[in-house]
Amino acid sequence: MNLLLLLSLPAAASDARLEALLADAGWDVAGQGSHELLGDVELALKQVTGTQCLRGRAQVSASPERMLEVVQDIEGALSWSKAGLVDTRVLARTGSGIDYLQVLDVPDWTAAADRYWVLRGQASNPGGAQVFSWDRFDWRSAFPDLASELATTRPKAVEPDPNFGAWAFRSTGSTSTITYYLCTESGSLPQWLQKAAATRTVPAAMADVVREAQRRAR
Repeated sequence: MNLLLLLSLPAAASDARLEALLADAGWDVAGQGSHELLGDVELALKQVTGTQCLRGRAQVSASPERMLEVVQDIEGALSWSKAGLVDTRVLARTGSGIDYLQVLDVPDWTAAADRYWVLRGQASNPGGAQVFSWDRFDWRSAFPDLASELATTRPKAVEPDPNFGAWAFRSTGSTSTITYYLCTESGSLPQWLQKAAATRTVPAAMADVVREAQRRAR
């Protein structure tokens, strides 16, 4: 196998996984959540490359372009996201790609450790949708100082592995479809907390994006 082919394999595999994630086939509707801003949110499950993925989908009144702008505003997430982030920063930008860190403060009453992730995000336009996807990468080699910092300042925090997903926004006439794909292992999180994440946290995360997009459009 030549060197050029070896270098191309990781990108090809990532593209194939994103295509499988975004495909409508294979999703099993698992229930319905709701939110005062979004209305009904359809929740569905699917296995993608061996990882359980969750999809939330709703019809909203915000433009795809504005919602894409919001989810790419990594540093601004401290103000627009209500998820409990305590650190969110861009580490590097390359074209439409973003390497970034986020740290989530998990409440003590959950008996679970804080979470952090270092991801590589990418904007794309498959099939006319506005998409921002993310995946893990060898960030410890790319950012050794960050690895040392987290080991010192967040020694008990957990990095989910795997951790990939996407936001997808598509115009549907007078409204837009917002779809949130999240693929990760729950690890030590208790089952009741996993269910809460599916029925409450996912719609809440989607609502954060829509709310901020509407605010920016005023």
